[in-house]
Amino acid sequence: MDVIVTLAAVAVPLQVGAGVLAAVLLPFGGWMLWGGRDFSARPLDDELHPAPPARSPLHAFRDSLSRSSRTAVGLCSLIVAYHAVAYTQPHVNLIQVPIERWWILVLGVLITVWSSLAMDRSFK
Repeated sequence: MDVIVTLAAVAVPLQVGAGVLAAVLLPFGGWMLWGGRDFSARPLDDELHPAPPARSPLHAFRDSLSRSSRTAVGLCSLIVAYHAVAYTQPHVNLIQVPIERWWILVLGVLITVWSSLAMDRSFK
């Protein structure tokens, strides 16, 4: 019950900030997951079949990742977006990691993303 009281007292700017964070992370996570579904062969980097240029630095970042890293980054951003909303909206019945253990959620996300990116870099 103490956790519900603590979350009910969350300031409105924090709730709005969590909503904005979720509004940014949800499409980003979906976009990363959609990019992870690319099973087509990459074009060859030769004179006959040059690789298409990246449309933006974000596209270049996504294209530099392996499919598994894109999936890991996408899922982690979806999980963080979900929990940002779940922690700041106490009137909505959402499944969440207990607020006392938020650091375990953050640590798990950071380890997942870091290890996936490190494996990508070590095998290139």
